[in-house]
Amino acid sequence: MKTRILLTSIGAAALTAITLNTNAQLLSPRAAGNQSKPFAGIYSDPDLVAERVSAVRAAVGRLPEDLREAIVLCEWEERSVAEAAAILEKTPKAVESRLYRAR
Repeated sequence: MKTRILLTSIGAAALTAITLNTNAQLLSPRAAGNQSKPFAGIYSDPDLVAERVSAVRAAVGRLPEDLREAIVLCEWEERSVAEAAAILEKTPKAVESRLYRAR
């Protein structure tokens, strides 16, 4: 299945970041006025979107807890590395390392 190949080639965290960033761009107020939406076709099939969301959640769920915490804080909650470090009571370098390993 294409989704599995994609997840193993670029990593679940990177796929999550791509999905979140693309969705944020498409749903932004600026995109509402922009008639040329290059990714509109990708998100026109609700079943495909649901499959991708499910695959990303499953892949992130399989990460070890320390890596998953870093990804969720920095990618899904859009916190900075410094904020995530404070929440996790780790150094920013440790959070950066976890993000790198998770991706």
